[in-house]
Amino acid sequence: MSRELVLATAALVLASGLAQSEGLQLYVATNGNDAWSGTLPAPNAARTDGPFATLMHARDALRAARQAAAPQPATVFVRGGRYLLDRTFVLTEEDSGTAECPVTFCAQPGETAQILGAKPVRNWKREGDGLYVTQLAEQGFEWFRFHQLFFRGERQTLARHPNLDPAHPHTGGMLYVDAPSYLERSAFYYDKGEVPFEAWGDWSQAEVNIWPYHCWDHNIIPVADVDTASRHIRLKYPVAGQIYEANRYFVQNALGALDAPGEWYVDYGTGKLSFRPPGGTVADGDVMIPVLENLIALSGTPEAPVRYVNVRGFHLACAEQDAIALEGAEHCEITGNVVSDIGGVGVNAG
Repeated sequence: MSRELVLATAALVLASGLAQSEGLQLYVATNGNDAWSGTLPAPNAARTDGPFATLMHARDALRAARQAAAPQPATVFVRGGRYLLDRTFVLTEEDSGTAECPVTFCAQPGETAQILGAKPVRNWKREGDGLYVTQLAEQGFEWFRFHQLFFRGERQTLARHPNLDPAHPHTGGMLYVDAPSYLERSAFYYDKGEVPFEAWGDWSQAEVNIWPYHCWDHNIIPVADVDTASRHIRLKYPVAGQIYEANRYFVQNALGALDAPGEWYVDYGTGKLSFRPPGGTVADGDVMIPVLENLIALSGTPEAPVRYVNVRGFHLACAEQDAIALEGAEHCEITGNVVSDIGGVGVNAG
């Protein structure tokens, strides 16, 4: 069945008066099919109709249905299960409702609908003691510069020196600036023997994770140059404020620092991912990598804002930046969602 026919069918069914007392209703489920009408919460016995399979298709069908129906509230219910997005779920002015007839995307009451912007990693091969590797390029990954990796639902540690101290995650596993540099905002000296750049060999992707000035800020900046003779580290960009003696820092994203369980490293050039799984083994699907900046975006403009759209009750996880980003949105409600494993913020209304 063509996409146009599906949308037309959904519009006709909904416009005919189905569930008029509660407004327009569509459903999405992990056992759904985008070739169905989306008007049933579960597949029928003959499996000829039932819920949609994707949020994107439900959004498009809802647009068509609302154009064909009299104004009324509209809701897309997402059944329990895990939904892996391959692109950000974007809502625009076209999806706007009104104060009397809002548009709602929500989890089915009493069920847990997980929305993840991640992709599972497969094809692991053992390489050395406790180390596993895989090639991301061979699995369809197009972007290798990510800073998060999840193993069985737990965030793992980008290879770092010194190693993370789980008992003291905020104060343990730190180095301290030996002396500030003449380049006050973009360089510093490290103490003798503290960072083994010579042993690492290739530190071309290394970054300094530092709390500069009076530790009021936190910066992660690539290393531009290292003079191991003078123990001078120059950063690619200046930090916020200045770098002072005893500012705490650590060095991350160097293959040579990959020496502890739970640490990982990816080569930006080749897409080779190396990982030391906690517990010693890793299987296909154990590891998830974010592939989206944001999971959901309400994206309007001052001239054409998104209005009266509600996003409710989802479990949102695994994005490089934000769970939900709003720009050009008015009178929208983001309520009752659970956010975890996000690189930026839960709801960005900036």
